[in-house]
Amino acid sequence: MFANAYTSSETAKICTLTLRNKDAERAYLDIKNKPKKENDPQVIQQTHKELETLLNKIKIARDAQFCQMKMAEELADAYTEGRKDTPVDVWEADKYRQLAAKLKAEIDEQPLTQIKKPTPPLQTSPKPKKPVKKNFRTAMVYLLTGWYTSFRLFIIYINRTLAILEKYDPDKFRRFLPKWFSIFGLSYGMTFLFDWYIILRSTFRAPTPEETKLSRWTRFKNVLTKGSRPNRLLNDGIWFTINMIAIFLTGGLSIAIGFAGFIFDEIHEIFKPTFSYYKHHQITKKIQLEIDTVKKDANYCGPILRKLQASSGDLQNIEQNVSKLAILEHIQTQQKNQEKSTLLNGIRTISGTTLILVGVFFMIYPPSFLPAAALIGIGLTIVGGSIFTGLFYKIGNLIKSKVISKKEDIPINIDMELKELDKQYSSYDTMLRRLHSDRNNDDGLENSSDSDSNTAKIPSTIKSASSSPSLFSNNPGNFQENPYHQPPPGFSFS
Repeated sequence: MFANAYTSSETAKICTLTLRNKDAERAYLDIKNKPKKENDPQVIQQTHKELETLLNKIKIARDAQFCQMKMAEELADAYTEGRKDTPVDVWEADKYRQLAAKLKAEIDEQPLTQIKKPTPPLQTSPKPKKPVKKNFRTAMVYLLTGWYTSFRLFIIYINRTLAILEKYDPDKFRRFLPKWFSIFGLSYGMTFLFDWYIILRSTFRAPTPEETKLSRWTRFKNVLTKGSRPNRLLNDGIWFTINMIAIFLTGGLSIAIGFAGFIFDEIHEIFKPTFSYYKHHQITKKIQLEIDTVKKDANYCGPILRKLQASSGDLQNIEQNVSKLAILEHIQTQQKNQEKSTLLNGIRTISGTTLILVGVFFMIYPPSFLPAAALIGIGLTIVGGSIFTGLFYKIGNLIKSKVISKKEDIPINIDMELKELDKQYSSYDTMLRRLHSDRNNDDGLENSSDSDSNTAKIPSTIKSASSSPSLFSNNPGNFQENPYHQPPPGFSFS
């Protein structure tokens, strides 16, 4: 039923989720390191329950990360060999191998600085005749052309501002860009042709052994629809045409065509986050379908949980007695957060594009009732095109990425914490028994039945810390003590 439930692009979206529960890890360390009132049984009992609950949440997140790691490994293989819905892309394959290595390090509770670079499999696609520099790749081309376009548009905004001010005081203000500067707007054509070169080269090159099973049309569609290429091709094609027309045409027709381009931008920016939200929501619905199926059939393992079932003991700390529902619900929660993030980021780009559209309208067709409408218009275009979406937004993101602390973040070792927790609360149990015994001696109570009665008053959770099995025991029968989730009846990964 779910054999091919998730496409390559949907699996890639799941791989972008942050499944590690750092909030639970921080809360666990805060409670653990907080000074305790050792003689207060209620505080000890409550602390024990809180720590067990947090460790359970951390364990659920680790198993979800394990599923994510297996998905990343599958994507790496798919991008290496080429599959029905996945083109060959050695850079994407390397990216997902590194992601899988990072996730494995977090699952194994290892410092991320100790990650070894994954060794790629034997290359099955034809090798290039000349070695290609590591940093020269399509993503770098798109990155550099994006910065180039941001700088070019910012210079144009400044020139337009001076052109408007020149009308008020030509002695102090003067535009500085020559008319031939518009030629630089044809850079959209370079990226448009570069994308088509990649598409045609990937379609007609010698196929890998796996790609021989696919038609050339399937390979063409895989490369054409990869990532954000469709949106980029549409945007570059439209603006290359508009800028080309602007070079040869002048007057009202050229202005009208340019304004139509800004209307296209507005529609395009509304479509992109809306469609992206729809794709993310489809994944959420598929996960919900898995959850509903597990509730009906406890032995069911869908495409996500099958990754956990396939561990075959290659990671020692992956225990398979965690509730299936808990894992799926954790992944679904993060997927819903990704949906919201997509919409919020879309609101930013839509707002910036709207400001540009309104600003251009004020500059081209300034309302008579609004004084200095052209200046207001250029101000709106600068804010929308340089702060919300353009140059200064890119600079802000770059600074933010450099300022964020690179402090080593080692995940919690669950097995070690469980042993320490059992040992710690076992000592509390002994201490409390001695405390009750001293009270009985002070009161002159020597009757053994009374002593047993007083001992029974010790909270059951504290006594269970030393006498009962651990919350994360390998015996699935102990799952009843789990305060976070209950497993489905008859649940077993074996």
